[in-house]
Amino acid sequence: MAIDVAAPRTRRVEPLLAWPGIASLRFSLPLAYLFSKIFFSIYGGASLLARLRGAREAFHFDWELRMPFVPSVAIVYLSVPLLLLLAPFILRTWRSFTPFFLTLTVETLVGGVFFLLLPLAQGYPEREAYGLGGAVFRLADRLNLDYNEFPSLQVAFAVTAALVYGRRCGWLGKILFGLWAVTVAVSTLFMHEHHLIDIVAGALLGLAAVISVQRWASDERTLEALRIQGLRLKDLGRRVRRRPRELPAAVAAFCRGFLVSWREARNASSMATKPSSVDVSLTRTEPHPSAAGDTGP
Repeated sequence: MAIDVAAPRTRRVEPLLAWPGIASLRFSLPLAYLFSKIFFSIYGGASLLARLRGAREAFHFDWELRMPFVPSVAIVYLSVPLLLLLAPFILRTWRSFTPFFLTLTVETLVGGVFFLLLPLAQGYPEREAYGLGGAVFRLADRLNLDYNEFPSLQVAFAVTAALVYGRRCGWLGKILFGLWAVTVAVSTLFMHEHHLIDIVAGALLGLAAVISVQRWASDERTLEALRIQGLRLKDLGRRVRRRPRELPAAVAAFCRGFLVSWREARNASSMATKPSSVDVSLTRTEPHPSAAGDTGP
C-alpha cells in the first residue's frame, strides 16, 4: 500500500517593497493626500500663530551648542518624508495602511497641541551653509518652518516608520530600520535643528503612538468597524451628490448612527472571531486574504 507523503509547505516571503495594484492605490493615495493636508495645516498653522505670539528659547544643554554644524546630514533628515511616501508600496493593503495613517495623524495632532501651547525657538547660533550640502540643508530648513520644536515630529515619524516597517522584515531589516531612526535623530543635532529634549520627546511620542494607536487600529474589530464607517461615508457622498440640499440632514444622520454602527461592527467582529462549537470536520477552510482581495473597504 502506497502512502502519500505531503511535501513540506514553504512559507512565502513577501518583499518589503512591491507594486500594490491599482485598486489598493485608489484607497491609499487619497488617504496619504488627506494626511498631507492635515499635517501641513497643523504644522504651518502652529508656526504662524507662534510667530504672531512670540516664542521662548528652547531648553538645551551647553554641550549641544558646541556641536559642529554639518549641513550635509540634511540628506538623512529628508529621508523621513521619502520613506513615508513609500508607505503605499510597503503597506499594500487597507488593513495595514489604515492603522499607519491613523498613527501618524494622532502624532501630528498631539505635536500640534504642544506647538501651540509651547512655541520654542532654537538656542543654536546662526547657521550658514554653502555648496551642495548647503542647498540640501536649505530645503530641509524651509520645510521645517519655525517654532515647532517640542516634540520633534521628524523623530516621531522615523520611530513609527522603523517599528511598523520593521515588522515586515527579518531581524536584519529590523536592525537596519532601527539604526536609520537613530541616525535621523542624531542628524537633527548636527543640523542644529532640534535639541536633545525635543528628540527624546519625539521618540517617546512615536513609541507611545505605535503601542497604543497602531495596536488599537490593527485590531480586527477596529478594522471591521472602520470598514463599515467607510461604507457609510461612501453612501453619504453619493446621497449628497444626488441631493446637495440634504447635506446637513445627511451629516446629522451619519453622526447619530456613528456610535451605534461602530459598536455593532465591533461586536459582530468579536462574535465572528470566537471559536465555533461545531465539529472541526464540518468547518471549511477560509481563503487567504490575498486571494479574496484586500484592497479597501
